[in-house]
Amino acid sequence: MRSAVVIGLGLAALLTSNISFAKANEKARLKCHIELLGGEQIIHYKIMPAHQGPTYLDKLKKNKRIIKKRSTIRIFDVFECVPFSQKFTDNKANLLEDSLPQ
Repeated sequence: MRSAVVIGLGLAALLTSNISFAKANEKARLKCHIELLGGEQIIHYKIMPAHQGPTYLDKLKKNKRIIKKRSTIRIFDVFECVPFSQKFTDNKANLLEDSLPQ
């Protein structure tokens, strides 16, 4: 009887740790409407840990750059960041996104 209780508690602890591990590995998928130096507007796509997602807009506005593998892209302004599945609130950003190849 006692071993069954110990096994049950062990399984409960294991399941709880797996759930928290899954939450720690969740990803935020964002798209941001950005104006680069020179006036070109782009849609920037980013996948990152979920806990960093809500602060990404502020990070872009503060740093004013996006670092890619071989170059740095200089940012003039960041208009909006939303999850992949949502539409932008600005119609201009939606038109820009629709014009991109899928």
